[in-house]
Amino acid sequence: MSKKLDFIITGVMKCGTTSLGEYIQKHEEIAIPDWEVGFFTKPKRFKKGYSYYEDFVGKYADSKTKIRGEKTPYSFDKKITPMIHTYNPDIKLIFIFRNPTSRAWSNYGHDLWNLDEWKSFERCLKEEENRELLYQYKSKGRYVEQIEDYLQYFKKEQMLFLLFEDFIVDRETSLRKVFSFLEVDPDNYDYSLEIHSKKSYHPRMNTRFLIWYKKTFGKKNLLWGKLWWFHFKGNLKKKIPSEMKKQLDEYYQVYNQELENKYGVDTSKWK
Repeated sequence: MSKKLDFIITGVMKCGTTSLGEYIQKHEEIAIPDWEVGFFTKPKRFKKGYSYYEDFVGKYADSKTKIRGEKTPYSFDKKITPMIHTYNPDIKLIFIFRNPTSRAWSNYGHDLWNLDEWKSFERCLKEEENRELLYQYKSKGRYVEQIEDYLQYFKKEQMLFLLFEDFIVDRETSLRKVFSFLEVDPDNYDYSLEIHSKKSYHPRMNTRFLIWYKKTFGKKNLLWGKLWWFHFKGNLKKKIPSEMKKQLDEYYQVYNQELENKYGVDTSKWK
């Protein structure tokens, strides 16, 4: 029998949504898929209905499971919020935020790696308003706007706010907050657990050729995957240009302050 999901780890990509999900998945009372479900963002999946959604997550449940949830960065897309509310108005929402400047640069690097981006970071920022929402690196860091959007549909008591920087430095404290929020036993967990994501870095190839290949043959082509395996290491390792960092830090200052003043999110680590 299908069972409604109890929570969603939402937020924006490159804020630690995946890592947080991997760790809370190890709590025996929690069922959460290994991968982002993307039910509300993928029309083909959404058309399959709520039972598909619940059955998909239910595959990760067993006799010890008390609550079920998923992790997908939904919060930057306002059209998703009412869809989640329609599904379950009582659902709990976990937001994890990261220094928005660092997040924007990391998001850009992620898209560069996937060959979904080939413009310079500076050009991306200049063209921000004319770009598809998914590739608006700057707007996704206005976290206070995302919270206010969700507050139109959900109570603040249904939300938990975490910082990526806190999670990295003191994982146990962050996880205990999550477990208490989800009403599972915070002492029934091995906090010494270490989960390491597997990463591979490979020699650079000609970027223009890869862009042409992707456009011509499609990203899902088998040969494409083998070719991309050798894509550039160097660009992904670079630090954000100082001028761009300064520009973004100044841009986010007012939003970060509002986030702290209104919702008690300590943004001092971002200064």
